[in-house]
Amino acid sequence: MRVPKRSTGEMKSPVTNPKELAAAFANTISEAAEGMYIAKYGKHSIFHCLHRILPVVTQLCAKGERRRIKGKITVSEMNKVLKRKCGFGEYRSRRQYLRRLGSNWMFANRRLLDPSDSNDLAILESNYIQLCTNFPVFTTCPKERFFALVWETAASWQMVGLVDGMQRRMRGGPSSPD
Repeated sequence: MRVPKRSTGEMKSPVTNPKELAAAFANTISEAAEGMYIAKYGKHSIFHCLHRILPVVTQLCAKGERRRIKGKITVSEMNKVLKRKCGFGEYRSRRQYLRRLGSNWMFANRRLLDPSDSNDLAILESNYIQLCTNFPVFTTCPKERFFALVWETAASWQMVGLVDGMQRRMRGGPSSPD
């Protein structure tokens, strides 16, 4: 009995340029907003949202790990692309509770679009269609799930902001996240 030979070909990635996809995704779910912030790392970040929506294009790495998988993007690569090519500004907060959340590094003057707001939902719907047109791999995530995961990320980050605002008011501090 003959055993069939295994294919020696490489697995094809669903995306040829994950950095381009990541930049388009970040611009799809966020917009410029003076005085607003988005987490760069942690469960409130754009990368985490992308990972939950489309895990086939993201690569989770342990701290210090240098292994790179073709066709996937890491959080550090995504953040570099957003900073250098998309113009996302950086801001570092020294607040202890943000550090515990893994969110003391933020993108400044950006905000996540909130699907519970009708204006943001209209923007997200048109952005989602454009994203699916440019990157067909996004059609694997139904629109309702896409909006639900964006909403979860936006709502969790808003809760962090509410806690921060309450802590500052209790101390009588300024309203910037320093």
